[in-house]
Amino acid sequence: MSVRQLQQLEKLQQLSEKILQLANSENWEQALALEQEREHLTQETFSQPVAQQESEQVAAIIQYILQLNEQITTALSTRKICLEQEFRKFKQSRQASSAYLKHTI
Repeated sequence: MSVRQLQQLEKLQQLSEKILQLANSENWEQALALEQEREHLTQETFSQPVAQQESEQVAAIIQYILQLNEQITTALSTRKICLEQEFRKFKQSRQASSAYLKHTI
């Protein structure tokens, strides 16, 4: 693994940590922008093979990034549930308003 690849791998780790931080603070717009940057960097980083002697180090970093991804996915799932509940409440409120307006006009 070249020095550049190692720097890219460290940057992937940092981006993943930042995405998790943004997800936990519900800053989804910035998290999505960083996710796109991370995706591009991931493809670039692994476009070249990793040397056998570095595979354990790389595997450990990848494992850590995967753990961060699980936490990001959990935050996203939690937000999705909240949005679904808010949408249901909005829909019920709208239906109640429509029913009220039908009977008052």
